[in-house]
Parts: sequence; structure tokens; C-alpha cells
Amino acid sequence: MSVLPSVAQAQALEEVSVKRLADTAKIRVRFSAPVQVKRFFPERSGEILYISIRLTQLGDPDDVARRQRISSIDRLGGDLPLNDVTFEPNTAEGDRIILRFSRTMSYKLQRGRDGRSIVILVPIEKKASEPTGAVNESFPYVVNLDSKRTPISSVKLLPVDTDNFRVYVSQYKKDNSLWYRLRLGFFPNKNAALEAVERVRLVYPKAWVTRVSQAERVASRKLVVTTQAPAATPPGKDAELEQQMKTGRQALIRGDNKTAITIFNKLSRSGDSRYNRDALELLGLSYEREGDRKRASKIYQQYIRTYPRGDATTRVKQRLANLSRFGEREPLRAAKPARKPGDLEYYGTWSQRWYTGTTSTDGSSSVDQSALLSNLYVNARFSSDNVKYRANLNVDHTLDSISDTATKGDVRHAFVEAKAKSKRYEAKLGRQSGSARGILARFDGVIGGFNLYRDWHLYLASGAPVDTVAPDSERRFQGVSVDTRIPSNDLSLTVFNMDATIDGEPDRKAIGMEGRFSTSDISSFGLLDYDTYFNDLNILLLQSNWKGSKDLTYNLLVDYRKSPLMQLSNALLAPVNGVTYESIAALRAAQPGVDVYQVAKDRTATSRLVSGGITRALSKRVQLSGDISMSEVSGVPASEGQAAVPGTGLLTTVSGRIIASDWLAKNSVSVAGVSLVDASTYNALSMFVTERATFKRDWRIEANVSVYLVNNDIGTSQVRLTPALRTEYRRKKVTFEFELGQEVVDNSGTLVSSTDRTFVMLGYRYDF
Repeated sequence: MSVLPSVAQAQALEEVSVKRLADTAKIRVRFSAPVQVKRFFPERSGEILYISIRLTQLGDPDDVARRQRISSIDRLGGDLPLNDVTFEPNTAEGDRIILRFSRTMSYKLQRGRDGRSIVILVPIEKKASEPTGAVNESFPYVVNLDSKRTPISSVKLLPVDTDNFRVYVSQYKKDNSLWYRLRLGFFPNKNAALEAVERVRLVYPKAWVTRVSQAERVASRKLVVTTQAPAATPPGKDAELEQQMKTGRQALIRGDNKTAITIFNKLSRSGDSRYNRDALELLGLSYEREGDRKRASKIYQQYIRTYPRGDATTRVKQRLANLSRFGEREPLRAAKPARKPGDLEYYGTWSQRWYTGTTSTDGSSSVDQSALLSNLYVNARFSSDNVKYRANLNVDHTLDSISDTATKGDVRHAFVEAKAKSKRYEAKLGRQSGSARGILARFDGVIGGFNLYRDWHLYLASGAPVDTVAPDSERRFQGVSVDTRIPSNDLSLTVFNMDATIDGEPDRKAIGMEGRFSTSDISSFGLLDYDTYFNDLNILLLQSNWKGSKDLTYNLLVDYRKSPLMQLSNALLAPVNGVTYESIAALRAAQPGVDVYQVAKDRTATSRLVSGGITRALSKRVQLSGDISMSEVSGVPASEGQAAVPGTGLLTTVSGRIIASDWLAKNSVSVAGVSLVDASTYNALSMFVTERATFKRDWRIEANVSVYLVNNDIGTSQVRLTPALRTEYRRKKVTFEFELGQEVVDNSGTLVSSTDRTFVMLGYRYDF
């Protein structure tokens, strides 16, 4: 069941971006913290994709991740049939991402190279009628392919790019006889037409160049002839070549570059003009992704010589130019996207939600929750010829009729970003997320980077943290980091150094490293952060996923960290000798005899977590998964008026769940799970059932029932029953939301009580 979000609501989902890579759409969902995919369902194709994730928040301990949805995907993906992307935190199943398509789509998941994003690759079939270019009738030159006394109704397949040209038949009289001329137009000058002649003579050996009138160019619109199918392809062979093309594309998408090279090499030599061109381009791309830049360059040059014009040729030229720069390679993209340089693209959401809750305990009731939460989120992009710009604004406002703080606003993010398309430099200025390069939390400041040499990049950062730990302190930080990637592209590293101060003295001094490793079957992210001021390990994190045999996938998490993360400002987390301070300077002035350094260490615990999971697809519609985790948080000693806090002891959790689609209704997903918890002072059993369904595309309903049973060593027990219902109705750009939940808690044993809490949420969201 949902509860009123904290005023400090984390924007966990930072951005959704879509890029078109030839015949594949690349959806990138980026988060403000390291993210790990635990499992996703369905595994290969579906209309709704559910992704179970694990977010590892590094800073801002008071932040509570909030539900987010980005619906204006049409501004991003063009013809991609993606309706929306939703982030749902703290559900009975954990954190999850949901992608909803307008039809069943195939997809493949990858971890982003930055360790903080998920990439979904979606093959997009090009429509047969989709135009790829436009004929320019202002060009006066044509290639005369053939001349005959009999009408010409078709043309042989031409070994040139005909996307931007027109093949037509003109007529003229010679010696009182009517002749027909087959022509290819139009070209801006004679040399361009002569280049085409050299290639078409393989099919039309008597081709020649001439200049035609404006009247003929206009009349040619009604004289177009179609290209005939290749007679050389025998029955059955066409289907075989088409299947090979499909198999090659699938191999390229899943990262099996060697298989793709073998397939496209054969297709480019097949002699079938319908496949030669695409196969040659994809052959070069396969070599490039394999890391063989020399062969990729040769293939791209061969392509440009063979097909010197057209959108695809422009795209290949861009690929070749990127290779020659020896920097980080740009992804393959359409040469003439729908959004031209200078176009502004944006999406955003304005939402308001009213929360109310009533709690009844042993016969007495009270309203413990009544608040209106408003949020404005805008993300905008602008692209010039050389630079890509992005701006992001996320503002929260809370009107609470019960809390002492009746009204409070917070600018969560407000930044602008510029990146050179050449990847030579980039900069990001404003309030932004941390959790990378040694920056552990939100901050106001700037990060700038530039290319040093090939795959080496240098980044500089400076700013001030934004949190509630020391609001009256003067806090600053400076950091430097270096990124590099090994030639095979499987491994990338970031090394950083961070120096933070508070009221003029060290708050945190850290060195560390991030590592990212990715192949077609394995994806891993690691982080090491060591504080040289406190001489202690702050973070050691490893997240990994890999594929096994028989539809098995595995995930592993190793998380060692200080809790909260080690810094001098931790001394302010609790009163010192009964007094609360808002700055280190105030603490030192009021109590000069206190060892602030030691107080900070004393109030910092150590958290250890190891978790592993396995997932297996029983069928296309049913998936089974299991997890086991062991965690422990150390105690802290008594310190300057604060009593000692014991550790949690070892906590072991074993859980399993089953997920099925289209069980109760079409486009529905059913999930059932059970968890066993063994702790040092109690044992618990947790069970839940969730049903999600979409009706007529406008209605979405989710029903959930969870039961939690716990037995404590002191002789008490508790039963907690939580049913909840959530529904949404979308009308064009406005979505209305309603949620009703109840939590019934019965305590028995030496302490008997009964609590009944009812929760209601009403809200709306406007997407633009």
C-alpha cells in the first residue's frame, strides 16, 4: 500500500531517450543511481514489458523515490509504437519499470555502459511505402539507359541508389518512327551523371548522359516505370535470403558480431540487388562493433563508391568520419531524422495528488495524513549542427494540512547540458544528481569533460551538496576523474579523486574507481570508494547479470558501505550532548572540547549485503524466479550523549515468485510471491498476489493483497493484512488516478493491540 511520499522525493528516473539505429530503435532509460536488472517479463516479445530492477542509492538518505511516468514518447520515438514508460518504486515486487507498446514488439535488454541506465533494443520494420528520399526536378541532367522502338514497361534492377532518383520513359520521333527512351534522373551536373553511368553500364552498357528540359522533368512524374524483380532468383531462394537477412540483424542486435559478419559477407556477394546494399552497410557495422576499425573503414569506403547517394550513404559517411576521428563512436542513426538541427523537442508532466489517511487504534481514530503534492517535470532537447543541448526542470510542492510545515517547495533538478556531437567536450551546469565520479548526492554545480586522446576523457567537477544534514554549513567540493575504454569495448573504467570541505575543513577526501564490463551474455558494474581522510572503505559495490543455458538468467549483488556514507557532517546527524547543531562551525564554537572527527566515525555504521537470484522462463507466458539475500548492519557505540545502538544481526531472506501473462484477461499480468525471513530476533513470512490489467487501452487497474506474519523472540507476534486497489483512466493527454488501500495490523502475545488504517489517493496528470 502506498503512503504519503516524503517531501524529499528523489527523481530516480532521470530521462527516457530514443534513438533510431537503422532498423532498430534504442530506448535508453536513465536513472540517478546505479541500477541492476533483476529480471524482466515477457523475455522476448510483448505489448507490455515489466522490468524488475534494483536501485542502489549512494546519497540523500532522506530521499524517497517517487512514481514517475513519461508518456509523450511520440516526441521522442517518431514511429516507435511506445506509449509510455513508468517507474514504480517500493511495490510488493520491489522497484520496477514498465514499458507499454501499442502493439506486440520484440525487444532485447542491455545494461547501459554508464551502469546507471537500461537499454531496450526494439527492431522496427521499415514500411514498404516509406519514402527515403525526394527527386529534385531542378537538376537538369539524366542518364539515358536504353532506347527502343517498342514501349518500355519495366526496368532492370540498377546497381545504384535510386532513392533520390526517378526512372521514367520519354518519347521522341526519328525518321517518322516513334522511339522510347528509358531515363534515370535527375543529376545536378554532368560529372555526377557520368559517375552513375559507370555503374549502370553493368546492366545497360549503352547508357549515356544528356540534359533535358524543365518540361520533360515535370512530365516525368506521370511516366515512371517500376523496377522488375530479379529473374535470377529461383523460387524459395528469395525466402532464404530474406531469412538470412533477418538472422544477421538479430545477431547484430544481440551482440554476436562474428555471426553477423559471416552472414552479411555472404549476402553482400549474393548477386541479389535487393539485399546487396543493406548487407554491405551492415557488414561494415558488424566489423565496427567487433572492434575491427580497419576492415570497417574499407567496407564503408566500398559502400560509398558503389552507392554514392542517398540517406543511407550519408549515414555511412558519418560512420566513416567517426572512425577517422578515433574518438568514441557515434551510434548508427538515420541520415535525415524527422527532427532537423535547430528543432526543439520536449516532453513533460504536470501532476497533482491529494493524499489522505485515517488510522484507528483500539477504537479511537484520527486523520494522520492530508496533503496535496504537486510536481512539474520538463525535459527539453535542442540540437545545432555541432552541439546537442538538454535542459531539465523538476519542481515539487507540498501543501500539508497536518504537519507543522504547512507548505514547502523544492527544486529537485534544474540544469542545462551541452555535448559536442564529436564527443570532444561536454558540460552540465545547475542542480543535478550525483552518484558518479565520487559525487554521492544531489548538488549545485558544474561537471565538464573533454576528450584527451582517442578513448581517454578527462572530467572536472565543482559544486555544493544539496541535503538537509548541515543546512547552515558552508560546503564545497572539487573532483577530477578520467574515463577510458579498452579497444574491444567490453570494459570501461573511471578513476576519480574527490575533495569535499565543510566550514573550511575536510568533510570527505576520497579516491575510487568505477568499472563496467559488458558482453552479449554478461553485464557487470563495480564501484570502489575509499576515504583517505578517515582511512576507511566507504563503498564496495558489485552488480552483475549473466545468461545461462536453458533460458536461465542470474543476478548477483555485493554491497558493502558505510551507513550513512562516511563524512565529517555525520557528526550532525543527532544531538551532541543534548544540543542539535546545523553546522560544524556552530558545533565547534559551542563545544570546543568535542572531537568532531571521532563523533562522525561513531555515528556511522557499516552495512553489508549479498544477494543472488535466478530466473527461468517456463514458457512464453510463465516465468519463475527465486532470490536469497543476507544482510547485516553494525551497531554504533555510545557517543557524546547518544546511547549505543545495537546491530541488526544477520538477516536472511529467501523468496520466490511466479509471473504469468494473459491468465485472467488479455493484456493482464499476474504475480504471486512468498518470502521467508530469518533474523536474530524474529522470524517472518510474507506473501503477496498482484493482478494488473489494461482494458480498452484507456483503463489500467492493479489489485494487490499482501500478508505479513512475524514472530518475535520476546513472545509477541503480528499479522498484517494489506489489500490495495489502484486504477487509472487516460483521456488523451490527461490521466486520472485513484488508489484505495487498507492496512490491518493485529498484535498478540504480551502486547495486544489492533490497528486499522485506510488510505486514499486522488490525482491527475497532464502530459505534454
